[in-house]
Amino acid sequence: MKHENILNLCITALFVGIVYITTAFIKIPIPLGYANLGEAFILFAAFVTNKKTACIAGGFGSALADILSGFPLWALPTLVIKAVFALIAFQFFSKNKKLTSPYVLAGTCLAAVFAAVSYTLAGMLLYGSFAAGLSSFPGLFSESLVNAVCFFLLAKICPKNLLLFTADNKK
Repeated sequence: MKHENILNLCITALFVGIVYITTAFIKIPIPLGYANLGEAFILFAAFVTNKKTACIAGGFGSALADILSGFPLWALPTLVIKAVFALIAFQFFSKNKKLTSPYVLAGTCLAAVFAAVSYTLAGMLLYGSFAAGLSSFPGLFSESLVNAVCFFLLAKICPKNLLLFTADNKK
């Protein structure tokens, strides 16, 4: 196995673990419940690694948190939603890796809206109730906003050379 492949495998595993831990164990009170910081680290993975790593970390780390936290019903929707969330962010972030870039802001905002809307729709389907799904949107959107702010803070304090974290940042 080539050195770059081993490095990317290790970085991917590390981010899966970070997303799992920050989703399952970090809870920040917000007006309509709580926010975990999983999405902040998915955004961070999309910012500093490659597309494959970000999507795997987002999807599998978040789904693992659902399974091991007692919400296995949500694991499949979460796997898909968080992988696409990471993909949306990466597509924008890869155009310009400067934190102040309009691409980074747009990617963060679009991914946040996507997550809130997707979980609202998934809730409608899983619970068989339009009202139940729709009532969760304000809390889900608030959680996405908290994660977006945390992502920007995290990316701001990290060393500039962290973008060299993977052998190939374009894949």
